[in-house]
Amino acid sequence: MMTEQQRERFSGAIDRLAGDEGMFLKVAAIASEDAPKLIHQSESELSEHKFENAAASIHKLKGLLATFVSPDHNLRLDDVMKAVKADDRENAAEQWQAVKPNLHSLVAEINSLPFR
Repeated sequence: MMTEQQRERFSGAIDRLAGDEGMFLKVAAIASEDAPKLIHQSESELSEHKFENAAASIHKLKGLLATFVSPDHNLRLDDVMKAVKADDRENAAEQWQAVKPNLHSLVAEINSLPFR
């Protein structure tokens, strides 16, 4: 069962799923499994300057985590995407480093949910 703090933190996400907490937890379970893989894949592709692949991976990651973000918890993945699409290696790396802590923090929050 979710705590009141978790319900409050993810109230927007739960609302976007018609208030269905069970469905929210199912989505959280999927994100918990897939997000770390996509984060690793995106980072590898960025470091190898495979920007076309990185753009696809970051887009998938953004979609996967869209349910969990809100105006107060924006991951700023669009900034990374802009740099990748502009083939700006330095800025892409810089933007990725800026969003990475927020990604890991969000994944940790998702992992703390009672979906197991």
